[in-house]
Amino acid sequence: MQSHTDKCSNTLFNGTPDPLTPLTSDEFRSAVQNKAGAHQTALTSLVGLPINTKAQSTYVDPSGHNLKKLKGAPHDGTRQNHNAMQDTVSKSLAGAKIIHMGGRYGNPRTCKGIFRGMAHRLAQLIANGNPIEKVLQLIIPDIVINGLSLQGNSLLAGVKTLCDFKTLSAGGAYTENRSDKPNAVVNARQKQASEKYNRRADELDSKLGITEDEYGFRARLKEFGPYNDRGRVNIPVIGSYGEMSDDVYTIAGTIAEELANEHCGYYKDKSTKAVTAFFRNKLYRTWGLTAHRGWARLLLDRRCLVQIPNAPRHHTERSRVRDDYDEQTAFDSYMNPETGFHNGPAFQGP
Repeated sequence: MQSHTDKCSNTLFNGTPDPLTPLTSDEFRSAVQNKAGAHQTALTSLVGLPINTKAQSTYVDPSGHNLKKLKGAPHDGTRQNHNAMQDTVSKSLAGAKIIHMGGRYGNPRTCKGIFRGMAHRLAQLIANGNPIEKVLQLIIPDIVINGLSLQGNSLLAGVKTLCDFKTLSAGGAYTENRSDKPNAVVNARQKQASEKYNRRADELDSKLGITEDEYGFRARLKEFGPYNDRGRVNIPVIGSYGEMSDDVYTIAGTIAEELANEHCGYYKDKSTKAVTAFFRNKLYRTWGLTAHRGWARLLLDRRCLVQIPNAPRHHTERSRVRDDYDEQTAFDSYMNPETGFHNGPAFQGP
């Protein structure tokens, strides 16, 4: 219900995977079942078994929701899912020649530098026993988009904008939301995270004793874009079913406009509006498939955390199902090698 009209999420059915977002057979099957709300066939033999984690005690459910929202799981799968989407958006921004910080294709790849002027303030927190990494994690965004050179009607044009990505797994937020509007859950999470982001700035200023007349974290945030003038930060939210919040589409629209303006500067065969729609749909496909693949990989990879009763000792940290998955993945890599990967029957040798 939440994702049935979402353009990014629906690309799983009305589009095909491209070289930027290849999916294995297992990943595609898992993504389709997740999108349709069906039971995961990859978990058929594991349903009801306990999940091996020190942070919480839970079990495998047919849809795999408990695996995806697991807290304290090893291998940091949630962070990898988050970073995959962040890096994909970063690559799209770089493709449109939009200057930005953070992400794999940003310069620099981190946004810690935006609070460089607050070094003397941060030193006060460090002196009080607070590690600087923990302090910065509360306030540093994932990406800062420099839209000063951009033109158009986008909210990102003419300003610098803070972006902080969020992933929303299935569970509480979906069951508690009673709205029948599409994307209501991710948009509610977007609003909540934006308000929390600004509260963090106020809390840091309060800890340091910074008043409204002094230059602090809150004053620094107000220097970025119209979002902060309205008391919010750009929060792209990726839902559990591949649906996206409104801020994701704001970024996509800005990138599409830039790509269309560059294209129409050389070619006049199509209108700017038509070219913009083309690039926008291309972004929807890449971003939507990236989101679906991220959730599928998270579920499939975490099957190794399932405790199988009476299993040999070497299987306590690695599920038997995982062995079958690795074998099929190796087969897919051998028969369908990536471009430039010299292996498989098609390789003729030097």
